[in-house]
Amino acid sequence: MQSLRTKRRFYTMIEELRRIAKKYSGDKPEEGAVTVPAESTKRSPVILFIGGGMGAGKSTVVKHILSSSFWSGVIHDAVVVEADAFKETDVIYRHLASMSSDDIAGNAELVHQYSTEAANSLLVSALNEGRDVVFDGTMSWEPFVLQTIDMVRDIHNRRYRMGPGEIKNDDGTTTERYWEPVDDDDEYFLETKANNGCVDKRHYRIEFVGVTCDAHLAVVRGLRRAIVTRRGVPVKGQLRSHKLFAKSLKKYIEMVDAAKIYSTSAWNGPAELIALKDGPGTKLLIDVDAFPGVRCLADLNTDAGSVLELYKCCTDSRFVNQYWQSVILDPERKNRQKRLRSAILNHATTSVLLERSSSDTSSDTSFDGEFATKERSSSDDDLVTD
Repeated sequence: MQSLRTKRRFYTMIEELRRIAKKYSGDKPEEGAVTVPAESTKRSPVILFIGGGMGAGKSTVVKHILSSSFWSGVIHDAVVVEADAFKETDVIYRHLASMSSDDIAGNAELVHQYSTEAANSLLVSALNEGRDVVFDGTMSWEPFVLQTIDMVRDIHNRRYRMGPGEIKNDDGTTTERYWEPVDDDDEYFLETKANNGCVDKRHYRIEFVGVTCDAHLAVVRGLRRAIVTRRGVPVKGQLRSHKLFAKSLKKYIEMVDAAKIYSTSAWNGPAELIALKDGPGTKLLIDVDAFPGVRCLADLNTDAGSVLELYKCCTDSRFVNQYWQSVILDPERKNRQKRLRSAILNHATTSVLLERSSSDTSSDTSFDGEFATKERSSSDDDLVTD
């Protein structure tokens, strides 16, 4: 075990260096060369917070955001901070997965703290260097996110390091301090003195992208992700991440310079922009037909045993459980199932195809029954794939 710990520290250090290393030298372009305006050294650095509950569909939205004119020009030199990336390269996590492949969620929980600390270390290092940063996470823990935004606002004045985190006081109360300034920073002092008391650091521009979706869709995506990638989380923890993110979303938007909120509740459809803050001091523009669904997520029942128990107060089908209401509970669904089965059986030319059809049907039935109402579990056996 000791050798694994040593190996883990070594691999984590390599991963941090690899992610923070500049891929381009930053030399001036040749005369006549076409350059992206975002690459100018005179602009402010940018940090992009990407938040949303587990299984919300952030990966799809991230691809769209990073293909924009600005980010496509700077992403080659930006630092991408993501705890899951450290988890995937964690040698102890790999060792646990090889020994107990059945307990996917348990293995992930065991290494969660270590991968989070590695990501935070990379984040503060990148900010101290004034790099463009993409910070991808659930953003569900409000004190951590608010303190991180405060640090970003002040990091042009001083350097920061990781704080002690959660501290239990003698009186039983708890203090959370995730970042702290470096007071005895000789390197920063020499840099300041060399520039006649003026450090050439600019304010960060803070952008925020939030991704939301119906809670039952997130659970389905999370289960399928666990099957495919062998990485998963408990359903209760997944629902809790959506609830906490929705509760804190308003504060996050108020503190950042620009924000976009997307919904991925359309099954197999594109992400939909449902809220926009276009600059500092501007009001949030919302889609009145879709944004109320985000507020409903703050009312989630994390102990729900079925889809109909997910929301305590908000039951309007226009805002929650849209796919469940329009597709799963559609009276025509049974007829579609019969036609599908008939078509499969009529065109099956080998026993292998018949066996596949039978096994797929039975597996879908058991899958739907785990997170559906008991009254309809017998017919819910053909959920479409992502």
